Amino acid sequence: MAEKPQPVEVLYCAVCSLPVEYCEFGPDFGKCKPWLIKNAPHLYPDLLKDAKRQRVFIENKHGEKLVGILHDTGSKELIIICHGFQSSKENIPMVTLAGALEREGISAFCFDFAGNGESEGSFQYGNYHRESDDLRHVVQYFQGQNHIVSAIIGHSKGGNVVLLYASKHSDVQTVVNISGRFNLKRGIEGRLGRDYLQRIKQKGFIDVVNRKGRFEYRVTEESLMDRLTTDTRKACTLIPDECRVLTVHGTIDKIVPYQDALEFAKAIRNHKLLIMDGANHEYMEHLDKLASVVVDFIKEGLHQGMLRMCPSAKRPNGLCSKI
Repeated sequence: MAEKPQPVEVLYCAVCSLPVEYCEFGPDFGKCKPWLIKNAPHLYPDLLKDAKRQRVFIENKHGEKLVGILHDTGSKELIIICHGFQSSKENIPMVTLAGALEREGISAFCFDFAGNGESEGSFQYGNYHRESDDLRHVVQYFQGQNHIVSAIIGHSKGGNVVLLYASKHSDVQTVVNISGRFNLKRGIEGRLGRDYLQRIKQKGFIDVVNRKGRFEYRVTEESLMDRLTTDTRKACTLIPDECRVLTVHGTIDKIVPYQDALEFAKAIRNHKLLIMDGANHEYMEHLDKLASVVVDFIKEGLHQGMLRMCPSAKRPNGLCSKI
């Protein structure tokens, strides 16, 4: 007796409505690619390999060229990722997050702030507001390229920069702060030594050297005061209710104590806090978990229509989890 034929499950593309095997023959294959990277990578393994990664040069308001890498999947939505103190676009966790977003079919852009990495300009110790201005020019550049900047992500000092941006501008509705520092007066003595205020007023600057005695960077009085006068608490209270903020922090962070994350949760109204047990400042053993948490939060914002069309979807203040 012949066996009864079994039903065949067919996966249809949400973009062109064709069976996914036929997308490449349809009229909108380019538009289908981000959806296929996410939902049918086994059928189109070359799409992820073919995702365009290109260097982009953007001029800031001081005429300095900022250098970044665009991970272009073809999606209109774009996520901008900001590095931390003395870091660059090439370091973790920035590259890990960009790769995770790319695998989900979401375009990402990692760039170097002025004076860091490949970007022009001189390195400055403080520069929180100036780096926020750099980010503003990056956002406006991609908006001019018909991208929707759906979220901004910052690690360490970059976390402070994206929050400062959100306190000034209301055009990005999802913000991720990874291991940012709430109290900017902390951590200075560890880098500059005791009596740093007295010494910098006497000399006008402090030269920081590494353990081998080699010069690393100069801290001017102006750049130090930029940090000391940046009011993180006030900036957090100015972030609009419509802006969703995720703060992630590791419990064994030796650079910025995780207790700072608790202060962000108190100050930001539409806030989600995630304390990651056992994670350090760079998330060396927790990169996959970090990427999963951040990508899920961003996708939630995308699914809610960027919250512009759905303001009632905001999370209540104080929502906290620990993993």
